[in-house]
Amino acid sequence: MQLTSEPFCGAIYSYCELLNAHYADRLQSIFLFGSVHRGEADPLASDLDFIVVTTDGFSSEDREWEMLRWQHQEAVGENLDSNVIKIDLTRASSRSEILSALFPETSNLLQQELILQKVLNGKSIDVHEHTILKAALCARTLLYDSTLVYGENLLRNATFPAMDTLWARFYLTAPYFLVQNTLYPQKIIPINWPFPLQPLHPDESRSLRKLARVGVICCACILMHERAFKSWEAAVVLPAVGERYPQWSAILGKTDQYCTKTEQSISKNSVLSYLNELFEFMEWTKSTMERSCHK
Repeated sequence: MQLTSEPFCGAIYSYCELLNAHYADRLQSIFLFGSVHRGEADPLASDLDFIVVTTDGFSSEDREWEMLRWQHQEAVGENLDSNVIKIDLTRASSRSEILSALFPETSNLLQQELILQKVLNGKSIDVHEHTILKAALCARTLLYDSTLVYGENLLRNATFPAMDTLWARFYLTAPYFLVQNTLYPQKIIPINWPFPLQPLHPDESRSLRKLARVGVICCACILMHERAFKSWEAAVVLPAVGERYPQWSAILGKTDQYCTKTEQSISKNSVLSYLNELFEFMEWTKSTMERSCHK
Protein backbone atom coordinates (compact mmCIF):
# COMPACT_ATOMS: atom_id res chain seq x y z
CA MET A 1 0.00 0.00 0.00
CA GLN A 2 1.32 3.43 -0.95
CA LEU A 3 -0.55 6.51 0.21
CA THR A 4 0.27 10.17 -0.28
CA SER A 5 -1.69 11.21 2.83
CA GLU A 6 0.90 10.20 5.42
CA PRO A 7 -0.95 11.58 8.48
CA PHE A 8 -3.64 8.91 7.98
CA CYS A 9 -1.41 5.86 7.56
CA GLY A 10 -1.34 4.94 11.24
CA ALA A 11 -5.13 5.05 11.53
CA ILE A 12 -5.49 2.97 8.35
CA TYR A 13 -3.16 0.24 9.58
CA SER A 14 -4.85 0.22 12.99
CA TYR A 15 -8.28 -0.15 11.39
CA CYS A 16 -7.08 -3.02 9.19
CA GLU A 17 -5.68 -4.81 12.23
CA LEU A 18 -8.96 -4.25 14.07
CA LEU A 19 -11.01 -5.76 11.23
CA ASN A 20 -8.57 -8.63 10.78
CA ALA A 21 -8.77 -9.48 14.46
CA HIS A 22 -12.56 -9.60 14.37
CA TYR A 23 -13.30 -11.20 10.98
CA ALA A 24 -10.14 -13.34 10.75
CA ASP A 25 -10.38 -15.79 7.80
CA ARG A 26 -13.69 -14.28 6.76
CA LEU A 27 -12.00 -11.02 5.73
CA GLN A 28 -11.44 -10.90 1.97
CA SER A 29 -10.38 -7.33 1.13
CA ILE A 30 -10.34 -3.79 2.48
CA PHE A 31 -10.45 -0.82 0.13
CA LEU A 32 -9.85 2.80 1.08
CA PHE A 33 -11.78 5.35 -0.95
CA GLY A 34 -12.46 9.07 -0.97
CA SER A 35 -10.19 12.04 -0.31
CA VAL A 36 -7.45 10.09 1.50
CA HIS A 37 -7.16 7.66 -1.41
CA ARG A 38 -6.98 10.60 -3.83
CA GLY A 39 -4.27 12.38 -1.82
CA GLU A 40 -6.62 15.34 -1.28
CA ALA A 41 -7.41 14.92 2.41
CA ASP A 42 -7.12 17.63 5.03
CA PRO A 43 -6.00 16.10 8.38
CA LEU A 44 -8.12 18.67 10.21
CA ALA A 45 -11.34 18.00 8.31
CA SER A 46 -11.26 14.69 6.41
CA ASP A 47 -12.34 11.28 7.62
CA LEU A 48 -11.46 7.79 6.47
CA ASP A 49 -13.78 5.83 4.18
CA PHE A 50 -13.52 2.07 3.77
CA ILE A 51 -15.26 -0.65 1.83
CA VAL A 52 -14.81 -4.02 3.52
CA VAL A 53 -15.49 -7.28 1.69
CA THR A 54 -16.01 -10.52 3.62
CA THR A 55 -16.70 -14.09 2.56
CA ASP A 56 -19.99 -14.57 4.37
CA GLY A 57 -23.02 -12.87 5.84
CA PHE A 58 -23.32 -10.24 8.55
CA SER A 59 -24.22 -11.91 11.85
CA SER A 60 -25.86 -10.42 14.93
CA GLU A 61 -22.45 -10.63 16.66
CA ASP A 62 -20.95 -8.59 13.82
CA ARG A 63 -23.66 -5.95 14.20
CA GLU A 64 -23.06 -5.73 17.94
CA TRP A 65 -19.31 -5.45 17.36
CA GLU A 66 -19.83 -2.70 14.78
CA MET A 67 -22.11 -0.80 17.16
CA LEU A 68 -19.59 -0.96 19.99
CA ARG A 69 -16.84 0.14 17.61
CA TRP A 70 -18.88 3.14 16.50
CA GLN A 71 -19.65 4.11 20.09
CA HIS A 72 -15.95 3.97 20.98
CA GLN A 73 -15.12 5.92 17.85
CA GLU A 74 -17.49 8.74 18.78
CA ALA A 75 -16.23 8.76 22.37
CA VAL A 76 -12.60 9.30 21.33
CA GLY A 77 -13.46 11.63 18.45
CA GLU A 78 -12.05 9.53 15.60
CA ASN A 79 -12.84 10.61 12.05
CA LEU A 80 -13.56 7.16 10.67
CA ASP A 81 -16.30 6.15 8.30
CA SER A 82 -16.96 2.57 7.23
CA ASN A 83 -18.99 1.00 4.47
CA VAL A 84 -19.16 -2.76 4.83
CA ILE A 85 -20.14 -5.08 1.97
CA LYS A 86 -21.09 -8.60 3.01
CA ILE A 87 -20.95 -11.05 0.09
CA ASP A 88 -20.67 -14.84 0.10
CA LEU A 89 -17.62 -15.60 -2.05
CA THR A 90 -17.05 -19.16 -0.87
CA ARG A 91 -18.25 -20.75 -4.14
CA ALA A 92 -16.47 -18.34 -6.46
CA SER A 93 -13.37 -19.91 -7.99
CA SER A 94 -12.40 -17.55 -10.83
CA ARG A 95 -11.96 -13.78 -10.80
CA SER A 96 -14.96 -13.29 -13.09
CA GLU A 97 -17.08 -15.36 -10.69
CA ILE A 98 -15.83 -13.27 -7.77
CA LEU A 99 -16.83 -10.05 -9.52
CA SER A 100 -20.18 -11.54 -10.37
CA ALA A 101 -20.67 -12.53 -6.73
CA LEU A 102 -19.62 -9.08 -5.55
CA PHE A 103 -21.90 -7.21 -7.92
CA PRO A 104 -24.54 -9.54 -9.38
CA GLU A 105 -26.76 -6.60 -10.25
CA THR A 106 -24.15 -4.90 -12.42
CA SER A 107 -24.21 -7.58 -15.11
CA ASN A 108 -27.45 -6.21 -16.58
CA LEU A 109 -26.25 -2.89 -17.99
CA LEU A 110 -29.52 -2.20 -19.78
CA GLN A 111 -31.38 -2.44 -16.50
CA GLN A 112 -28.93 0.01 -14.94
CA GLU A 113 -29.54 2.48 -17.75
CA LEU A 114 -33.29 2.23 -17.33
CA ILE A 115 -32.96 2.93 -13.60
CA LEU A 116 -30.69 5.92 -14.24
CA GLN A 117 -33.22 7.28 -16.74
CA LYS A 118 -36.01 6.94 -14.16
CA VAL A 119 -34.00 8.81 -11.55
CA LEU A 120 -33.01 11.57 -13.97
CA ASN A 121 -36.65 11.95 -15.03
CA GLY A 122 -37.65 12.49 -11.40
CA LYS A 123 -39.41 9.15 -10.98
CA SER A 124 -39.28 7.01 -7.83
CA ILE A 125 -37.45 3.69 -7.87
CA ASP A 126 -38.39 0.62 -5.85
CA VAL A 127 -36.24 -1.23 -3.30
CA HIS A 128 -34.88 -3.71 -5.85
CA GLU A 129 -33.91 -0.92 -8.26
CA HIS A 130 -32.30 1.00 -5.41
CA THR A 131 -30.18 -2.07 -4.59
CA ILE A 132 -29.08 -2.35 -8.22
CA LEU A 133 -28.15 1.34 -8.32
CA LYS A 134 -26.17 1.13 -5.06
CA ALA A 135 -24.25 -1.91 -6.34
CA ALA A 136 -23.44 -0.15 -9.61
CA LEU A 137 -22.21 2.94 -7.75
CA CYS A 138 -20.11 0.83 -5.38
CA ALA A 139 -18.51 -1.04 -8.27
CA ARG A 140 -17.52 2.25 -9.88
CA THR A 141 -16.19 3.61 -6.61
CA LEU A 142 -13.93 0.56 -6.31
CA LEU A 143 -12.78 0.90 -9.91
CA TYR A 144 -12.18 4.66 -10.04
CA ASP A 145 -11.83 5.93 -6.47
CA SER A 146 -10.21 3.34 -4.21
CA THR A 147 -6.92 1.85 -3.03
CA LEU A 148 -6.54 -1.74 -1.86
CA VAL A 149 -5.15 -1.64 1.70
CA TYR A 150 -5.62 -5.28 2.72
CA GLY A 151 -6.17 -8.67 1.11
CA GLU A 152 -6.72 -9.68 -2.48
CA ASN A 153 -7.32 -7.18 -5.25
CA LEU A 154 -10.62 -8.57 -6.50
CA LEU A 155 -10.77 -5.93 -9.22
CA ARG A 156 -7.42 -6.66 -10.88
CA ASN A 157 -7.91 -6.56 -14.66
CA ALA A 158 -11.64 -5.96 -14.21
CA THR A 159 -13.29 -3.93 -16.95
CA PHE A 160 -16.54 -2.01 -17.06
CA PRO A 161 -18.03 0.00 -19.93
CA ALA A 162 -16.70 3.56 -20.07
CA MET A 163 -18.56 6.16 -18.06
CA ASP A 164 -20.81 8.03 -20.50
CA THR A 165 -23.21 10.97 -20.68
CA LEU A 166 -25.94 9.14 -18.79
CA TRP A 167 -23.61 8.56 -15.83
CA ALA A 168 -22.31 12.12 -16.12
CA ARG A 169 -25.83 13.52 -15.83
CA PHE A 170 -26.47 11.30 -12.81
CA TYR A 171 -23.29 12.30 -10.98
CA LEU A 172 -23.88 15.99 -11.74
CA THR A 173 -27.50 16.13 -10.52
CA ALA A 174 -27.07 16.17 -6.73
CA PRO A 175 -24.11 18.65 -6.74
CA TYR A 176 -26.03 20.89 -9.15
CA PHE A 177 -29.05 21.07 -6.87
CA LEU A 178 -26.80 21.66 -3.85
CA VAL A 179 -25.27 24.70 -5.52
CA GLN A 180 -28.58 25.93 -6.93
CA ASN A 181 -30.44 25.62 -3.64
CA THR A 182 -27.58 27.29 -1.76
CA LEU A 183 -27.65 30.26 -4.11
CA TYR A 184 -31.44 30.53 -4.20
CA PRO A 185 -32.73 29.25 -0.83
CA GLN A 186 -35.92 31.27 -1.19
CA LYS A 187 -37.06 29.00 -4.02
CA ILE A 188 -35.59 25.62 -3.18
CA ILE A 189 -36.15 23.19 -6.03
CA PRO A 190 -37.60 19.86 -4.85
CA ILE A 191 -35.81 16.81 -6.17
CA ASN A 192 -36.90 13.18 -6.02
CA TRP A 193 -33.42 11.80 -5.35
CA PRO A 194 -32.77 8.22 -4.13
CA PHE A 195 -30.01 9.25 -1.69
CA PRO A 196 -29.79 11.86 1.10
CA LEU A 197 -28.68 15.31 -0.03
CA GLN A 198 -26.04 16.77 2.28
CA PRO A 199 -26.11 20.56 2.85
CA LEU A 200 -23.00 22.70 3.06
CA HIS A 201 -21.10 22.87 6.33
CA PRO A 202 -21.91 26.06 8.31
CA ASP A 203 -18.19 26.85 8.54
CA GLU A 204 -17.17 28.95 5.52
CA SER A 205 -13.76 27.34 5.03
CA ARG A 206 -15.20 23.82 5.00
CA SER A 207 -18.04 24.95 2.74
CA LEU A 208 -15.52 26.32 0.26
CA ARG A 209 -13.62 23.03 0.25
CA LYS A 210 -16.80 21.06 -0.38
CA LEU A 211 -17.81 23.42 -3.18
CA ALA A 212 -14.39 22.97 -4.76
CA ARG A 213 -14.95 19.21 -4.66
CA VAL A 214 -18.22 19.88 -6.50
CA GLY A 215 -16.14 21.71 -9.10
CA VAL A 216 -13.94 18.64 -9.52
CA ILE A 217 -17.05 16.43 -9.88
CA CYS A 218 -18.35 18.79 -12.54
CA CYS A 219 -15.07 18.45 -14.45
CA ALA A 220 -15.20 14.66 -14.10
CA CYS A 221 -18.70 14.71 -15.58
CA ILE A 222 -17.41 16.65 -18.59
CA LEU A 223 -14.84 13.90 -19.14
CA MET A 224 -17.49 11.19 -18.74
CA HIS A 225 -19.58 12.96 -21.35
CA GLU A 226 -16.58 12.84 -23.69
CA ARG A 227 -15.78 9.22 -22.69
CA ALA A 228 -12.40 10.37 -21.40
CA PHE A 229 -12.97 9.81 -17.66
CA LYS A 230 -10.26 7.83 -15.84
CA SER A 231 -10.18 9.06 -12.25
CA TRP A 232 -11.91 11.28 -9.66
CA GLU A 233 -8.60 12.83 -8.65
CA ALA A 234 -8.41 16.60 -8.98
CA ALA A 235 -4.82 16.33 -10.19
CA VAL A 236 -6.03 14.25 -13.14
CA VAL A 237 -9.41 15.83 -13.85
CA LEU A 238 -8.67 19.57 -13.66
CA PRO A 239 -5.72 19.65 -16.12
CA ALA A 240 -7.61 17.47 -18.60
CA VAL A 241 -10.58 19.85 -18.64
CA GLY A 242 -8.31 22.89 -18.66
CA GLU A 243 -6.60 21.68 -21.84
CA ARG A 244 -9.94 21.16 -23.56
CA TYR A 245 -11.67 24.32 -22.34
CA PRO A 246 -9.15 27.08 -21.52
CA GLN A 247 -11.98 29.63 -21.26
CA TRP A 248 -12.72 28.17 -17.82
CA SER A 249 -9.15 28.47 -16.53
CA ALA A 250 -10.10 30.96 -13.79
CA ILE A 251 -12.68 28.72 -12.08
CA LEU A 252 -10.45 25.67 -12.57
CA GLY A 253 -7.54 27.46 -10.89
CA LYS A 254 -9.66 28.40 -7.90
CA THR A 255 -11.03 24.88 -7.69
CA ASP A 256 -7.50 23.49 -7.65
CA GLN A 257 -6.56 25.94 -4.89
CA TYR A 258 -9.54 25.17 -2.65
CA CYS A 259 -10.21 21.45 -3.11
CA THR A 260 -7.27 19.97 -1.20
CA LYS A 261 -6.96 22.39 1.70
CA THR A 262 -9.34 23.91 4.23
CA GLU A 263 -8.61 27.60 3.85
CA GLN A 264 -8.42 29.65 7.03
CA SER A 265 -10.28 32.94 7.63
CA ILE A 266 -12.55 32.69 4.61
CA SER A 267 -15.27 35.32 4.36
CA LYS A 268 -18.86 34.69 3.30
CA ASN A 269 -18.25 36.96 0.30
CA SER A 270 -15.40 34.72 -0.88
CA VAL A 271 -17.62 31.66 -0.66
CA LEU A 272 -20.45 33.45 -2.46
CA SER A 273 -18.13 34.67 -5.21
CA TYR A 274 -16.83 31.15 -5.87
CA LEU A 275 -20.36 29.76 -5.61
CA ASN A 276 -21.60 32.06 -8.39
CA GLU A 277 -18.67 31.21 -10.65
CA LEU A 278 -19.18 27.52 -9.96
CA PHE A 279 -22.89 27.70 -10.76
CA GLU A 280 -22.15 29.37 -14.11
CA PHE A 281 -19.66 26.59 -14.90
CA MET A 282 -22.17 23.90 -13.89
CA GLU A 283 -24.92 25.50 -15.97
CA TRP A 284 -22.63 25.42 -18.99
CA THR A 285 -21.72 21.77 -18.31
CA LYS A 286 -25.36 20.80 -17.87
CA SER A 287 -26.50 22.56 -21.05
CA THR A 288 -23.60 21.05 -23.03
CA MET A 289 -24.65 17.54 -22.06
CA GLU A 290 -28.34 18.25 -22.68
CA ARG A 291 -27.64 19.59 -26.17
CA SER A 292 -25.72 16.41 -26.94
CA CYS A 293 -28.62 14.25 -25.75
CA HIS A 294 -31.08 16.07 -28.03
CA LYS A 295 -29.00 15.71 -31.18
